[in-house]
Amino acid sequence: MKNNILFFVLFISIIIQPNHSYAQGVWIKKNDFPSSGRTNAISFVINDTAFVGLGIDSLSNPFSDLKQYDEIHDIWIQKQNLTDTTWYPNSFQIGNYGYVITNHNHHFWQYSLNMNNWVQKANTLDSNDNNIYGSVAASSGNYGFFGYGSDMFSSPIKCFNNYFRYNCNTNSWLIKSIINSSSCREQSVSFSINGKIYVGLGGFSGSNQLYEYDTLLDMWSNKTNLPAPRRSAAVSFVINNKAYIGLGFDSINHFLNDFWEYNPATDSWKQMTSFAGAARALATSFVVNEKGYIACGTNYNGFNNGRYFNDLWQFDPNASGINEIKEEPKLNVYPNPTSSIVNIQLTAGSINTIEITNVVGQIVHCKMVNDNSTTNCKLNTENLSQGIYFIKATDEKGFVHTTKFVKE
Repeated sequence: MKNNILFFVLFISIIIQPNHSYAQGVWIKKNDFPSSGRTNAISFVINDTAFVGLGIDSLSNPFSDLKQYDEIHDIWIQKQNLTDTTWYPNSFQIGNYGYVITNHNHHFWQYSLNMNNWVQKANTLDSNDNNIYGSVAASSGNYGFFGYGSDMFSSPIKCFNNYFRYNCNTNSWLIKSIINSSSCREQSVSFSINGKIYVGLGGFSGSNQLYEYDTLLDMWSNKTNLPAPRRSAAVSFVINNKAYIGLGFDSINHFLNDFWEYNPATDSWKQMTSFAGAARALATSFVVNEKGYIACGTNYNGFNNGRYFNDLWQFDPNASGINEIKEEPKLNVYPNPTSSIVNIQLTAGSINTIEITNVVGQIVHCKMVNDNSTTNCKLNTENLSQGIYFIKATDEKGFVHTTKFVKE
């Protein structure tokens, strides 16, 4: 039995090399967003200039800031703050303007790149719906689209199934058709490609469904489901008429880091290199010069010591081959193989949580580490069956480190 296990370890080691990714696309760490961590941030791009801001902090306090990202010099520049209060805002871009929907008070604001100022525009039409959370927004041509979400403060929770179109020429909103589904569309993703709007994923227990909206015919149609776990609070962006979707959390609040390419021309999916930062949800994204960017987000679900992030990552979907992800610190496990006690060591930083999974992905052990200075842990594996197991340790910064061991 021992020889069989060691042979299997050797085989696994050949096809699963730590710190390498053989899928397409490369992630590069960029300069952090200059603020404390946040979720529900907005982003829009005007003439290849990206802007990120607003959102809420770990205590649900709203931010009012807006910052411009200079991708050439990898620096952030402070811009004019929004004077309105926003808890769960949405945003989109039309022409030379960025637009923000405050949601909780239905206010609608236009940001000018040239003037660096905010101008209030016509309120959204959902004036009877308060505390909208997890709605979606996207734009196509001279129109912006906004809708769905929920009121998580109501009891029972109220779902919003409205969908609206904004005309920037007339500064007016119009009610449009909705998805023919009884599911609650909250914390979904939305993007536009070739005049079509796409809305997908999301919901209280997560979803992998995707819908296409024909803006001319005012009709929705089903598309191929994401071939991955159902999820909510994912992130999406579009490069060269293909959408890139990933992250979020699944139906049991496990945070995800996988990433997928959706091609609307063939209605097909392809898995890309997984996100190189910590798995998370409620991040924001943008695209500049055919590179995708992901910023902020959280891996806090109310039951652990998760983190609110302010980091920024760049994704190049056209890069291929071996993607070197240099992870420091390193995670060591010894003795390996083991028959009882296994020691887990992080060479720098501290361990917050430890999770052990088997070769089919089932979680067999989860441990919270209360000491913020702990770099070494011991686990008793006597109750585990013989075989290969994977250890995932989350450090104090929210970054995830993985390795494997053999139980004899």
